[in-house]
Amino acid sequence: MTALPSQISQKAQKQALVKNLVESRQQIKTNTKIFKLIEQKLRLNLNAFLTRDGTVAPTELASYLAFGSEFDLNDEFTGKRWFPKIAQKRTLLWFCADFEQVLKLNTHPRGLREANEAECFECNATTKNPWTVVVPALCVDQNFHRLGYGGGFYDKFISEHQLAIFTIVCIPEQFIIKSLPFEAHDMKVNCIITEDRIILNQQL
Repeated sequence: MTALPSQISQKAQKQALVKNLVESRQQIKTNTKIFKLIEQKLRLNLNAFLTRDGTVAPTELASYLAFGSEFDLNDEFTGKRWFPKIAQKRTLLWFCADFEQVLKLNTHPRGLREANEAECFECNATTKNPWTVVVPALCVDQNFHRLGYGGGFYDKFISEHQLAIFTIVCIPEQFIIKSLPFEAHDMKVNCIITEDRIILNQQL
């Protein structure tokens, strides 16, 4: 099926943004001092949010392992967390690991640290047992739209589980913009955490 001009335009805008944002994020990473300072503040604010009403149970907390220019939000964490494994058909599977197990993971050719698929499971979140999920992003906007890396894995995952998960993006303040181009399948997040503040989406 041929895409409509408006759809092509939105997709092209997003692709151009991804390219520029990857370069901008890499520039921040080259300044190790600044990068580590932002990373530390993001981690502190994330932990403060997770423990605001009592600690989130480890079996209910999912995150991602740092790759590329993403910040490491899992430094020496306690207990266990769920981490993603990219499977077929843009599907995310999940494996549960503690910090020592994470250190032993192999890095795959695409630069991601993942467990073997045989050790992974589908998300079992329900409205009675919801997950808090920290998702990667290159940029977000003031309407809580998220721009990822173009694979569509997290949009598909959020769409399938949106009633049973609470999604968080941890990102530097400078990567919050007024408005992002978005398509029908792009999903909003519940919360944005920066080095300076915590912003809740009151509409979800």
